[in-house]
Amino acid sequence: MNITLDHVVHFIAETPQNIVDTFQNKGIHAVAGGSHQSWGTYNSLLYTASSYIEFFAIEHDEIAAESDNPLVKHLREKIKKKEGIGQICFRTNNINNLQQHLHNQNLKTLPIFDGSRVRDDGKRIQWKMLFIEETDPSIPFPFFIEWAENDDIRLAELKNSGFIHPTLENSYIELIQWPVPDYKQAARSLSPLFQEKMVINDAMQITQITAGKTKIQLFSEDGQESLIKECKIKISPPLKNGPLYVNGVVYE
Repeated sequence: MNITLDHVVHFIAETPQNIVDTFQNKGIHAVAGGSHQSWGTYNSLLYTASSYIEFFAIEHDEIAAESDNPLVKHLREKIKKKEGIGQICFRTNNINNLQQHLHNQNLKTLPIFDGSRVRDDGKRIQWKMLFIEETDPSIPFPFFIEWAENDDIRLAELKNSGFIHPTLENSYIELIQWPVPDYKQAARSLSPLFQEKMVINDAMQITQITAGKTKIQLFSEDGQESLIKECKIKISPPLKNGPLYVNGVVYE
């Protein structure tokens, strides 16, 4: 399976605009996203060249409570405990073929979801989402997205509209460090997806997945030998004026 990182979902309890202000006060270009009207959620965004961070929050809880979208359900459950990385999303250009591939790996999936949001500039963005049926809620599976526009058109439009800033248009997400209850269980759960892209480091109590240029490290939060105690996202080249602690995650 071809793995391309699309975005990291950072669950937040405050308004997405506050996150934009936090980054912009440090000279880092983050932008308002928009509202997912049928989900009761909204977001803000920090773009690199081909992937981004989504700061995802509840806008109207009465609508979010009725949503059948697994990401919204996960947000409502987790945000009661703490903010931080919620899930990781990979991009595909054929979500139907991907669903069949996952079934061939004996992974059950939910029906494909249609998604959309209205950007602050009025443009409606559309996509499809695919979720794997969870077997261990403490170690969330990634989910998958197929955008309505192809990558070249979509990224060019994001640059022309000022969402991808010139200072970040050659950047990429180099490292994601994410605490999980059990790094070995994480490896067992995710091995059907990543197989040869996965390495287990028992000395550091880390399961590492390589997806293109990005390394994803899942580590045992309470492991005695774990040297990492918090979520971290490292961008290359490093962010201007970083590192920056934002709502449960260190950005650098």
